Amino acid sequence: MTPDEREQRIAELRDQIAAGEARIAERQAAREADPAGFDRAEREHESIGSPYVQKKHEAGDLVYRVTETPLTLAPVPGAAASSADQDWREEVVEAVSELVVHERQRERQERAAEFVTRDRRISELEGELRETKGMLADVLKRFERAEDVARNLAASVAREHQDRQALYAAMEQRFAGLNGLVRGFMQDWNAPV
Repeated sequence: MTPDEREQRIAELRDQIAAGEARIAERQAAREADPAGFDRAEREHESIGSPYVQKKHEAGDLVYRVTETPLTLAPVPGAAASSADQDWREEVVEAVSELVVHERQRERQERAAEFVTRDRRISELEGELRETKGMLADVLKRFERAEDVARNLAASVAREHQDRQALYAAMEQRFAGLNGLVRGFMQDWNAPV
């Protein structure tokens, strides 16, 4: 795959993702606008399962318990429910829908409170980070000053050392001259008269 083909494929996938997110947003808005109506519409589009099936097997050594009440059958597609059942079901759907909406609102409020707490903590940490950066900059400046002082001190010591070496050399020359003078004087002193 060439880089151009890859970029084109990425663009196609992003378009598909955007279209899917738009569909999800539309369904979410419809669900929040009328939860009971949305639920009814969804149930109308759902496929209804086949009736429950009971199978008989030879038990052998196994013991099966049989209940007195048989399993209820799933509604058959196209069969109309009685009006009492339909009213009861609609009330339950509306109650459950209201409960879901209420719980979602409560969860959003809780999350919003958690976000406020989290944002405050982030702000505190950002402030501490700024303080730490300032202190670090101050320490680095002090180290630079200390380095300058150390360099100046080392240069001063080196100059002092050179000056002392020059002084010692000058003193040695003088002492050598004095030594020659003293030897000459001593020879003259010890000479017979």
